[in-house]
Amino acid sequence: MALQKSIGIFKHTSIYHTGKTRILQAQLAMQVLIPILELSKVEEMIWSHLAMCSCIFSEEGQTLN
Repeated sequence: MALQKSIGIFKHTSIYHTGKTRILQAQLAMQVLIPILELSKVEEMIWSHLAMCSCIFSEEGQTLN
């Protein structure tokens, strides 16, 4: 009887640790994902700025000709 009780406690503890591990993995994934999303926003801003500058330079070049 004592063996069955300790096995039950072990299973419960194991499930708890598995659940906690999954939560920690999800939190870690979010911590990794957020900087990637921020970097994507920065890249988008840079590319849109470069595109805008390119249009301005090409328009200036056309008016000078």
